[in-house]
Amino acid sequence: MAGLSLLLAGTLASASPNRLDFDRVVLFATIERSPAFGRTTRLRIGMVPDLRGAPNGVYWFMKDVRISRDKFSPALVVSSQLCPTAMAIMRQLEQLPLGTPDVPGLGQDALGWPKDGTSYSLKGISRQPDGQRGEYSAFTNTGSPLAKWTDHLFRVLERCWAKRST
Repeated sequence: MAGLSLLLAGTLASASPNRLDFDRVVLFATIERSPAFGRTTRLRIGMVPDLRGAPNGVYWFMKDVRISRDKFSPALVVSSQLCPTAMAIMRQLEQLPLGTPDVPGLGQDALGWPKDGTSYSLKGISRQPDGQRGEYSAFTNTGSPLAKWTDHLFRVLERCWAKRST
């Protein structure tokens, strides 16, 4: 991908949407899409707080692909300033139905895991009903609300990364 102006860890910090200081990014969500036969794609989403430590409204999307167990490809990076269409999808994240706890034998039991298809995982920061901060994680398969939302987000971001490479 010659000419691709994407930045890797260690780039200089700047107010520009083209520069990212990875050390300052506060991650709030990590998504992994893992085909049954193929490589896992990871998308990390975060913000760089302003000098007071408050969110500045610019989200950063960092995509990489698992090469081996503990190694990922260099990250493709784009900001919400350069990809404003991603913001509508990010607003959907807070409303995403992630399922409910399943207690076997009570109510409706969950079906078994499919052996093929693509698995999806989402981990991140949550807001508890009492206002406290917490964490959440979800793991699901093709066809779930998480899978549909993730695939849509990846399609939107792919168009933004393609624009950056021209």
